Amino acid sequence: MDRKRKILSLLGSFLIHLVLGTLYITGNISGYIASYLREHEHSVTIQDINILFTLQVTASTMTNFLGSWIAQQYSPYISIIIGNSLLVLGIFASSFCKDLVSFSITYGFMFGLGCGLSYTTPLIIGWSHFPNSKGKVSGVIVGGFGLGAAIYNQIATKIVNPNNEKANIKVKDDGTTNHYFDSSIADGVPAMLRWLSLCYLIMSVVGILLLAPIIKQNKAEKDDYSCPNVKEGIKSHKFIMLFIASICSTASGYYVAGSYKSFGNEKIGDDDFLSIVGSVSSVFNGSFRYIWAYLMDRSNFRLAYGILLVIQIIMMATLYYISSVEALFFIWICVIMMCEGGHFSLFPTVMAKLFGRNMGAKIFGIFFFSFGFATIVIFLTQLYIVPSLGYQAMFWILTCLSGVSFVINWKFQEVSPWKPIIEEKEFALTVTEPN
Repeated sequence: MDRKRKILSLLGSFLIHLVLGTLYITGNISGYIASYLREHEHSVTIQDINILFTLQVTASTMTNFLGSWIAQQYSPYISIIIGNSLLVLGIFASSFCKDLVSFSITYGFMFGLGCGLSYTTPLIIGWSHFPNSKGKVSGVIVGGFGLGAAIYNQIATKIVNPNNEKANIKVKDDGTTNHYFDSSIADGVPAMLRWLSLCYLIMSVVGILLLAPIIKQNKAEKDDYSCPNVKEGIKSHKFIMLFIASICSTASGYYVAGSYKSFGNEKIGDDDFLSIVGSVSSVFNGSFRYIWAYLMDRSNFRLAYGILLVIQIIMMATLYYISSVEALFFIWICVIMMCEGGHFSLFPTVMAKLFGRNMGAKIFGIFFFSFGFATIVIFLTQLYIVPSLGYQAMFWILTCLSGVSFVINWKFQEVSPWKPIIEEKEFALTVTEPN
């Protein structure tokens, strides 16, 4: 296969992840959805709508391993066609839903199942085409995941709220004052969802057509330190350390991605500005994924992840206190999402390095559950903390969780458990070069 065909396939993988990354527009449109559902189910609150993002991420963890298995055992096209079809159908079907339960099943659960099936397959394809540049390939592909919301945040907002109307209906929900849109805005939600599903369908088709088959490894090229099987990998001390660290550190970005607009409406109240914040922060989420991956290729996982955590701890600890200043709010959200994007470059790459390319992809399918656990933790926490203690307490809890990840990373050693002792010096040298 020539290099041009491989690059086109990489572009296709990027486009697939661009669609999957529209998961991040949920935080931007949550106010519209809550306002729409309240017209039919008056008890729905913005805090309830956070279940959508939680379901999307959690459901994706349920099918991620299955998607990578289908891609390697049968065909990458099968997992991506089924996955993206489920995602598009979920968005389209949600446009006909008028209650939280059915909306959660379609926009939340179906979307997540499809996202999980498609997520790892583009990475497997890219790693097989560029085996010596795993970090860079991961950065390019998952960069699409981060950039998806940058495009569709603006499209969704212009469809449903073209005149930048404010959320002017104030309702006291369990001690918290929430802001909702009136019917002139809320009634545009079904049309917005149908247009989005059409855009996702077109981009999915183009991406799939550009994909090239996985290049199988020759026996001579097999990883000489590959993990023998998935069971051994997930039982390893290194996997457990990273799994716990992931739950604690991804929680911050997930919460901000899903709730920045409801928090921003309380402090700022400019819908167009908050949509721009969501879009630009998604650019940071996506574009910096390549930079995080490059940093890891040039140094190691522990250093790159450590830098990420220090930045994230500072941002989360101070977010509440600067949130009334638009410029600072803008910067803080962008930097937090920059850190969030780094997780999705660093973790799949370190899995491939620790457990081998093929087994690493399978083990990452199990590792993906950590992201789902993180969203469940923050959803349940915010249901009780925000109404009673407010956003300030929530941000401090997330800061402490990132601190736990920092301690774990301090103890972590980036050497494969299956690499022979005599080769450890060689391994330490190779991680300083693009891998």
